[in-house]
Amino acid sequence: MKLKICQFGLSTVCLSAIAIAPAVAQIVPDRTLPVNSTVTVSEKTSSIEGGTRAGGNLFHSFQEFSVLTGNTAFFNNSVDIQNIFTRVTGESISNIDGTLKANGTANLFLLNPHGIIFGKNAALNIGGSFVASTANAIQFGNGREFGINVGGQNSPLLLVSVPLGLQYGQNPGTIINRSTAGLAVRSGNSLILAGGDVRADGGKLLAPGGRVELGAFTGAETVGLLFGNNVSLNPISAIARADVSLTNGAEVNARAGGGGNIAVSAGNFSMSGGSTLRAGIAAGSGAAGALAGNIDVNATGAIALDGDGTFLSNAVLENATGTGGDVNLTANSLTATNGVQIYAGTRGQADAGSVNMNVSNAASFDGAKTFSSGAYSRVESAGRGQGGSVNLTAGSLSVTNGAVLQASTFGRGNAGSVNINVRETAIFDGTTIDDNVVFSSGIYNRVETAKSAVGEGGSINIAAGSLFVTGGAVITASTGAQGNAGNLTVIVRDNIILDGAGPLSPSLGFSQSSGLFSSVKETAVGEGGNIRISTRSLSVTNSALVIARCFG
Repeated sequence: MKLKICQFGLSTVCLSAIAIAPAVAQIVPDRTLPVNSTVTVSEKTSSIEGGTRAGGNLFHSFQEFSVLTGNTAFFNNSVDIQNIFTRVTGESISNIDGTLKANGTANLFLLNPHGIIFGKNAALNIGGSFVASTANAIQFGNGREFGINVGGQNSPLLLVSVPLGLQYGQNPGTIINRSTAGLAVRSGNSLILAGGDVRADGGKLLAPGGRVELGAFTGAETVGLLFGNNVSLNPISAIARADVSLTNGAEVNARAGGGGNIAVSAGNFSMSGGSTLRAGIAAGSGAAGALAGNIDVNATGAIALDGDGTFLSNAVLENATGTGGDVNLTANSLTATNGVQIYAGTRGQADAGSVNMNVSNAASFDGAKTFSSGAYSRVESAGRGQGGSVNLTAGSLSVTNGAVLQASTFGRGNAGSVNINVRETAIFDGTTIDDNVVFSSGIYNRVETAKSAVGEGGSINIAAGSLFVTGGAVITASTGAQGNAGNLTVIVRDNIILDGAGPLSPSLGFSQSSGLFSSVKETAVGEGGNIRISTRSLSVTNSALVIARCFG
């Protein structure tokens, strides 16, 4: 059965079509374009044709736009169309629980200021990039726009250029993704959700070798659009931000043979419940000269990461070749708790990237579950390449209850450095014991005790106002295999306090002393590093230590 929604006249046939169509697809054109959109329904597919063309741009406008479970909205465009712009001028949220499809390599833009929800069955079948936004309009040159204000000077007939930005209203709607099938674009393209609040609730967002971007904005501002190798947002720093959250095992993945960027622009950014950001070079992929993309999270407020299995990973996987990318976090405050990992590493023939954290005020890492909460750069046992660094600049720093900052090598390659610059106080405190596994809070730079480990340890460099290392926490540079340990340099403006030891470990049979350590282990072939301390006052009490030792 085919059913066509007419946009002229008021015949009984047309009204019947409009009445029946919502039960199938809920896609209703609004008659606001010079050439209006038409919708023909056949079985579970709504074929969208017509619309107003201007050069390589095609414009559609709808009163309602939703796709029911198992249905398809098919934009049956000419294959030479470059961009499809779709606006929703009514007051209903767009609920997408089926497939959005288009011909050729056209980029598809979906604009609904009232909100967009992608259900568990939502999927994409398009050849270009996908942008979903709750902005009010898409801006073009010469002050023209295509948005919910459909009168005046907004005729799309003259909008033949590439769009310049997204114009927001005062209260943009929320975008929610629950697609367990996964919203996915083809290799090298962009997948952008630009809302008010943006929530990934157990869903997947996939752009192999392309770009996944989550932007949350509020207030009557314009967010720029850039068209290069793919589409990206270009928000000015002053624009007000809303919140981005990933919960219930949500996954954002851009990992492929190269490229693959993830970008977040938010007021507050949170991850929990085993949610993940994954970039890097996939197993068996890449080539000489292949570059992984970066993970960039920019929050004007807080970054809050929580839960065992929650991680941000930029990794070069097994049998992959190239160069790893970085994890870059910028925020007013940062918390990582209960086993969260922020990771850049290599298991392939490649150098690892770095973890870079720039925090205006407090940075806090706390707790251990399967893994210690913390930031890591590692050359894994199968890796053949140089490790990256862990770099943190913050107002204050707290690393407690088994959390760590670590750079290490298990493979053939040098470990990177750990560089900490804290304006006020840096606190390292506590040891956690879980299933006889001891998690001591602290900073570690190690050539690990492993047959596969061959390389030099990196340095640890700490600059702070005051430094506390207590309750069994450690700052240690060590080697347990073939390679020299790195140096440990501590420059503190005021006081260094090293105090106490952790609880008795059932597996080790002793308590871990707090302190600063440079160690060459029994299994090592190499030299220890130096410990250099500069401070106004140094206190070492209650079994704490400052020690350079060699057992190898």
